[in-house]
Amino acid sequence: MAALTNFHALLIGIDFYEPNNLFKNLRGCVADIDLVAGYLQNSLQVPQSNFWKLTSPFEEDSSLSKVRSARKELKPTYENIVNAFNEIRKLFGSKNNMMLPAKWFFL
Repeated sequence: MAALTNFHALLIGIDFYEPNNLFKNLRGCVADIDLVAGYLQNSLQVPQSNFWKLTSPFEEDSSLSKVRSARKELKPTYENIVNAFNEIRKLFGSKNNMMLPAKWFFL
């Protein structure tokens, strides 16, 4: 299979939510996008530079910032998500389409 060099992806995995009254912490979301990233890279041969990962891993023994720093990933804030979409949009230009899962529009 030829490498999918024109394929780009934004992967967002949130296990740990900053303390709040609305959302409970989850387990497995970061692991899920790690699996998707592996599939993109190994099976579809999408270059790692063509996908962005924004993660909030669950804090275990070390601080969240150390975990994220070791993974070289940004926090999935509104600003970082918008910036990532804008970076992807710049790569495609105005004559191409970006597909988003329909579920995102019903959150």
